[in-house]
Amino acid sequence: MLTLVTAINLRGIAHSARTFIAPTAIYVAAILLVIVVGLVRSEPAVCIGAEPFVAGQAFIAPTAGAHVQELASIACRLRVRLTAKAQAGTSARA
Repeated sequence: MLTLVTAINLRGIAHSARTFIAPTAIYVAAILLVIVVGLVRSEPAVCIGAEPFVAGQAFIAPTAGAHVQELASIACRLRVRLTAKAQAGTSARA
């Protein structure tokens, strides 16, 4: 792969620019798509190690060795709360 990129670059700036514009545009478009989908989603794709958060649910302390799962659970709950607040704010303005 490195040999191919080097050979294309040795042909000149204009040729290499024409060759690499399509893969670069696809890459940038894919990254932007991931960002937009992440911002538009109303809930997390996956809550690792936790049940989905329910308003009014009591907090249960994690067992020993479950620190990573608990951090993921807290992150999921925080995202759900922030999303709910944002949706409540937009529906109140409408």
